[in-house]
Amino acid sequence: MVNGTAPHPPGAGDASPPATAGSRRGFPDWARTEGVYFVEILALCSFTFGRPILQIFGNDPQTFLAQGATRATVLLFALGVVLLPPLALWSAAAATRFLGATPRRLAQAAVLGGLTTLFTRAELARAFALHRSAIWGFALVAGATLVVLFWFAPPFRSFLHFAAVSAPVFVALFVVASPVARIFGTSSARAAEVRTGRPVVWLVFDELPTASLLDGHGGIDAGLFPNFAALARDATWFRNNTTVGTITQNAVPAIMTGRYATAPYTVPVSSNYPESIFTLLGDRFPMHVSERVTHVCPTSLCSPAQDSSLGTQLRSLFGDARSIWPEYARRTSNALKGFSIGGDPVDTRRIPAFHEFLDGVAATRGPRLDFAHILLPHQPWEFLPDEKVYESGNDGMLYYGWSSADAGRIARQRHLLQLELADRYLGEILERLRSNGTYDDAVVVVTADHGAAFGDGQLNRAVDKNNLIDIAFTPLIVKAPGLAAGRIDDRNAQTIDVLPTVAELLGVKIPWKVDGISLLGPPRPDDRKAMVVTPAEHLKPDDRHRHHFRGDPLFRQLLSRPAATAPGPAGLRIFRTGEFGLLVGEPTSELAAPEPSRFHGRFLLGPRPFHPRSGHAPVYFRAVVDAPKGTTVALAVNGRIGAWMRLGPAFISDANFWGVVPESFLRAGDNDVRLYEVTGDGTRFLLRPISTG
Repeated sequence: MVNGTAPHPPGAGDASPPATAGSRRGFPDWARTEGVYFVEILALCSFTFGRPILQIFGNDPQTFLAQGATRATVLLFALGVVLLPPLALWSAAAATRFLGATPRRLAQAAVLGGLTTLFTRAELARAFALHRSAIWGFALVAGATLVVLFWFAPPFRSFLHFAAVSAPVFVALFVVASPVARIFGTSSARAAEVRTGRPVVWLVFDELPTASLLDGHGGIDAGLFPNFAALARDATWFRNNTTVGTITQNAVPAIMTGRYATAPYTVPVSSNYPESIFTLLGDRFPMHVSERVTHVCPTSLCSPAQDSSLGTQLRSLFGDARSIWPEYARRTSNALKGFSIGGDPVDTRRIPAFHEFLDGVAATRGPRLDFAHILLPHQPWEFLPDEKVYESGNDGMLYYGWSSADAGRIARQRHLLQLELADRYLGEILERLRSNGTYDDAVVVVTADHGAAFGDGQLNRAVDKNNLIDIAFTPLIVKAPGLAAGRIDDRNAQTIDVLPTVAELLGVKIPWKVDGISLLGPPRPDDRKAMVVTPAEHLKPDDRHRHHFRGDPLFRQLLSRPAATAPGPAGLRIFRTGEFGLLVGEPTSELAAPEPSRFHGRFLLGPRPFHPRSGHAPVYFRAVVDAPKGTTVALAVNGRIGAWMRLGPAFISDANFWGVVPESFLRAGDNDVRLYEVTGDGTRFLLRPISTG
């Protein structure tokens, strides 16, 4: 015995001994032991969970932009990712201390062995094309090896203690050096001298192709989109305008800066775009800005949108992290770059965000910038023109393209319904300007970041030669005092021209080099156009991430296209498209066949009660019909045909029939919804009831 303390037997060094001189200084042996255990777990958790999660999120700042995240959100998220998993595992293992030193040590070995197994399994799956059983075999051997080293090789534990330094290193790299860090960069650009201090209202809609607005004769369809048409009558419509970016994070900053994106996935923040309309006008123009996806306006001029509390943001981010890691571990790729967190960063508050922006449009005849990126009619398609919500989904989409002509046709119907809501919002902004007396003096700019495609077999968004017209051509309407009203200008215009045009209208000299030109000056000498394309596109870059193409042939095709809707009553035009479109609105009693269909159906999303004041309308239906692919099926609501479709392939989704019906067909309370097989000889259609019991 030494100083009255018996020596410990081998392997029992983790027991809580009687108090020693060290423990009397306030750190009992058991506390020091648990501290060492926590550091060991922290080291392995940092490599197993912390590194991949922080790298994935670090490469996707859009997730934080959509949350309106602050520096505190980013720092607390990083600390949580690194500390919460080891704290949870250490707490569970520490509970075994009450059973004695040996059970506690066994629990520690099990935790470390399990972490090593998970880490090895994930990294092997990403690095080598091995069979699953082989990967798990190697991973289990690695885990068992670590347990042996932990138990019998004390120097190895010292290695774990040093490896724990990786935790603060990973946090520091995430907060300081990842693309997320650039969200909070600052802009040093100086404002230019402004000779004309008039208000500017600048609206950027999202996923709006020019083709969706056209009436089949080269004009805007005033019946469906009266406010776009009314603005065009007061303004100059640059009908031959095209986007210079295929995705929002490239396209919207180009509108703001007059420059092409320098890389396919440039983070849309002020530190990457230090020179923009916001810094051009600076503090000389009071600014009311709504950026829901980008953050190009510096915080010194604009306060970023923050629609939720810090706690809500962190809960959402940690929820994403919990779902991301298993997907990461299963993925058989050795690259983290391009790993998606949540898909399209569409704002879930886009309707409240619009009303908040509208409320902030103030009366003034002096200098002021009201800028809004309005995330309509961008999918998910879930809103009716009166703002009611209905069920959303991507029925008929296969590998980001449309599985059939009807799949694209129905998706376009839903897109147009949401575009009608965008038109309503445009009208509300124009009415606000008229009511506060600023409409006549204001510069009003309406454009969109990019389009979308809905043709048979076309890709909805990834650009190829078949959908280039729908993705590239976007509206550009500019109203300003002295600018010709009701004029169509078909010069070669691109979205990088918007800023130079506005600058000339305001008498501002842009102090940086732009890629665009003012549309008030001489036109471009040719029809050459360009857009920055990403690796996901089917059109490849030919120069500095850009794909160049001739615009005139495509523009002629655009103007020769029929309207996106059918003739007929205004409330039915969107729905009466396609070969059997004229059935929509017809009473089933006049088309009833004498015998029922031999097919049977089952609703997956069927009749629901309609409560008009609820803000929800059950206009979308989904079903499975046991009929061959290509069979034409119609859906009737309260005795009127509301939708039709040729049955799609069963492997696309759990439904092979879906459709959206006019809200006017619904009645308050319960609704009678039925399916019919459509037959006939081409001159007269017959409806055979399909049983759905």
